[in-house]
Amino acid sequence: MRDGVFPADDAQLRNLLLHVEGLSRLVDDLRVVTLQDSGRLNMLLAPTDVSVEVRRAVESMRNVLESTGLAVELTLAPVVLRCDAARVRQAVLAVLDNARRHARTPRPCASRRRSGPRKSHAEQDQLSYNIGSIDQRRVRTMQLVSPEKIAAVMGLSPVPHSIAELEAQVAEGLPKSALRHGVEQIALTAESRRALQARIVPEATYKRRRDRLTPDESEKTERLARVYASAAYVWDDPADARTFLATPHPLLEGRAPLEVALTELGARRVEELLWKLFYGLPA
Repeated sequence: MRDGVFPADDAQLRNLLLHVEGLSRLVDDLRVVTLQDSGRLNMLLAPTDVSVEVRRAVESMRNVLESTGLAVELTLAPVVLRCDAARVRQAVLAVLDNARRHARTPRPCASRRRSGPRKSHAEQDQLSYNIGSIDQRRVRTMQLVSPEKIAAVMGLSPVPHSIAELEAQVAEGLPKSALRHGVEQIALTAESRRALQARIVPEATYKRRRDRLTPDESEKTERLARVYASAAYVWDDPADARTFLATPHPLLEGRAPLEVALTELGARRVEELLWKLFYGLPA
């Protein structure tokens, strides 16, 4: 593009993003295979209800599958095995992702089958992000948590049931209570809550706000809630999620994930780290 061989238009940039994502996934897969071949792939074996892990994996991919016309119906019974839960989820996700990529028409996938009519274009639009405003890697990471879970962190009412609805609320300006509610769930002490809230909106500015935050302040508030909701989903425990966010991490240059997530690019790094932790990919 720099040399003018290819036009720097939306179509070319979209294709470039897809190629980069594909190469990134290939590198991750090759690393897993290499670790397995060398006997260095760590397996955390423990009694695991496989049905629970399958359900978690499917739910994390449901929006992506439905946006391509694939519906998932589960019929599961509890099965406890000694295995690595993360690897089970990783295997299920690989099957579902292959179905998404290669199925031209909705068809059965393992024990999952299509039911009901294909989603309309309008409904599909509500299940995906606009490529012009956010890249495909972030779309993939966002599937860890639903709009309802993000809204719950902020105590939003009415509750958005799609990314489009959540985006509209942010653009309109979230209520002041959304920031306060989110900070109270994320920070452990009164002092840390005040400090965190001031990083989003300075205290004097917050007091001047009557009912709603500005769109920019609302984006920061939603970002904070999204990262916390993702961490709570991955760790399956609010206390563990708060500990993770407050603890310096070596893959974030020794900074705490919560500190890194205060910027948009930093939040993407934290979300990608959470994605890899959840799906058992090499970090």
